[in-house]
Amino acid sequence: MNAININMKKIINFLLFICLSFTAKGQDVAITVENDANNMLNIFNAITSEATWADPTIFAFSNTNICIDDSVLLGVNNLPSNALGFNWQKDGVAIAGANKVPFPAKQAGVYTLSVTLSSGTVFITNSVTVTFAAASIAPVITARGSTSFCNGQSVVLASSDPGNIQWQKDGINILNAQAQTYTATVGGNYRIKFSPFVGCPGYSNEITVSVTNIVGPTITENAHAVPVCIGSTIRLTSSVSVVQWQKDGVDIVGATSRFVDITDNGTYRAVQPAVAGGCSAISNEIIINSFLPIQPTPTISPASSTNICSGSSVVLTSSIASGSGSVVQWRLNGVDISGATNTTYTATQAGNYTAYVAGSSRYCNNTGTPSNSVTVSINPAPTAAVVTASGNLTFCSGSSVTFTSNIANVQWQKDGIDISGAFGNTYMATQSGIYRAVVKGVNGCDAYSNAYTVVVVTANVTPVITAASATNICTGSSVILTSSVAGVQWQLNGVDISGAVLQTYTATQAGTYRAYVSTASSCGFNYSNTISVTVSGTTAIPVITATGPTTFCDGNNVIIQSSVANVQWKLNGVNVGSLGTAFSATVGGSYTAVASNGACSAVSNAIIVTVILPNAAPVITASGATTFCNGGSVSFLSNVAGVQWQLNGVDISGATSQAYTAALAGVYRAYIPSVACSNAYSNNLVATVNTPPTAAIISASGAINFCSGGSVTLSSNANPVQWRLNGTDIGSLTSSALVVT
Repeated sequence: MNAININMKKIINFLLFICLSFTAKGQDVAITVENDANNMLNIFNAITSEATWADPTIFAFSNTNICIDDSVLLGVNNLPSNALGFNWQKDGVAIAGANKVPFPAKQAGVYTLSVTLSSGTVFITNSVTVTFAAASIAPVITARGSTSFCNGQSVVLASSDPGNIQWQKDGINILNAQAQTYTATVGGNYRIKFSPFVGCPGYSNEITVSVTNIVGPTITENAHAVPVCIGSTIRLTSSVSVVQWQKDGVDIVGATSRFVDITDNGTYRAVQPAVAGGCSAISNEIIINSFLPIQPTPTISPASSTNICSGSSVVLTSSIASGSGSVVQWRLNGVDISGATNTTYTATQAGNYTAYVAGSSRYCNNTGTPSNSVTVSINPAPTAAVVTASGNLTFCSGSSVTFTSNIANVQWQKDGIDISGAFGNTYMATQSGIYRAVVKGVNGCDAYSNAYTVVVVTANVTPVITAASATNICTGSSVILTSSVAGVQWQLNGVDISGAVLQTYTATQAGTYRAYVSTASSCGFNYSNTISVTVSGTTAIPVITATGPTTFCDGNNVIIQSSVANVQWKLNGVNVGSLGTAFSATVGGSYTAVASNGACSAVSNAIIVTVILPNAAPVITASGATTFCNGGSVSFLSNVAGVQWQLNGVDISGATSQAYTAALAGVYRAYIPSVACSNAYSNNLVATVNTPPTAAIISASGAINFCSGGSVTLSSNANPVQWRLNGTDIGSLTSSALVVT
């Protein structure tokens, strides 16, 4: 309202045309009656327009308590449209060039906005106070060497804390420099910016690195052909007469003059020693990669004899592989073999073979020295025989076929192997195989005839049959016959029994039984031995029953009873026990009872008894000490898998692996769980857990960062203690105090 009242006063004074002075917006404005009407009208319009707008105000877009590296944007409301300009102020002083909205405030202080109106009046807004939040405590950095050195040297700077740090040089972040150490090679002011997870960053102390830079000599490379063969030289020249030449950063012994003649590739430079301040001057670097080796000379060797037969070959191999950068060219009698540029070459012609490495970018000369020579000789083979067969090539065992050659005294072969003593123009073959005749030539150059394949068919195998019990059976009884092989056809009195094609047959009729392998064979069947079964008299067929479970744990039994008295008990077809009506079975197997009247026998049904053996007791071992501190452990291992681990006789839930890591004190053992029978437990292992002593608390008598020659005393609240430096015991220092120097 003050601004409006003052402007109304201006209007009144203008209407009265009185010459006076008044204050508007903090500025003096003089109006006199000498002003012409137009000026008066303009002033009137300006004053009346100022009276209509609200006071401009400034505000912050965010928190004004900022970190030292941050800023807060300041904005303005109600900026008058007739404002000629504005300027931001801090602590009442105009900020040079600060005439933009919004404005980033980066320093602590009281900010206002000075607005100049079209009438010339200046309005000062409300204020916004910006403060700096407390910075985090940053690590301390130290130099591991002198911070003043010559160009090309360095110093390692180290932080006392490795976490969340960024190395800076002259206040600017160094790219990829977040490690605990930084190697400084350039002069400047170095520090660390520490960025905590919460709160403002903090800055370490600064270390100033001074580097003495001296302009070194200039070295040049004399003109030369490219490439340069190894054994030649390239001359480098220095602009300074006394220098130490270096290759790949290492002094070249004796190379201290203006010139150096080099003989191999590398990075070369010249060092002018002790130019100023004890610093050497280093020249520019010249990278030499023009030296190439002379083409190497390969050695060739044959994979087999070079004295070969006509139509045969020998593989030659070069000691230098043909590939990228080098090509092996093969020659026959001094002439390049077209397309023969592989590491190996298959020689089929007689002559002298050599090879050389053809020109490539890897070598400095175009054609290498030829290899050694390998001479290949070709021997002609004799005329091959023609063989004919006298009969069928497929026949039964015991028969044969005769082969005849049109050339006498040939060597007969079976499956490519000479048949011992088989010389002549005929050969009788009695075995399966591939037969041919060989005409022997000079130097192993043989000629081979056409070949025949002989197949000898073997008659079916002869089975052997046996009876499971007496073959003198009673009427209504039976005997089981068994063949030594499967796939047989059973016969009774020489006639096939329909459907009797299994390996066993239950005979109930009198007669002579035999079996033969029923697969088709052009060479006939081989019959088994015969078994005669007689049926005479009658006797009751016993029926046996078990009085209890037939599956039980080892050590138990089941009573089997027969419906017929005085039977012979059998286990798996073998007599067991004595004659009787009942039998106590303690062993697993098939039990039957045989009733006999002296003339015939009758076999009962079978009862299968299963005896479950207990699981074997596992053996457990410890992989380490079974006595350990609280928080430690020991691994136990069973010699078998599928075990259940126990602690103090109680199953450990989920502990069913072959290994178990024990962290608790107690008695451990393992067993293999059994569904039916009792468990067998392993040996016991005892784990003992010791409680560690209370950790000591140490304190320092003063600052822990001090100059060389200083010290600090460290004190422990416990006594005695073992002092350590970087995790290693310090001798026998066991008192409660330690002086660190």
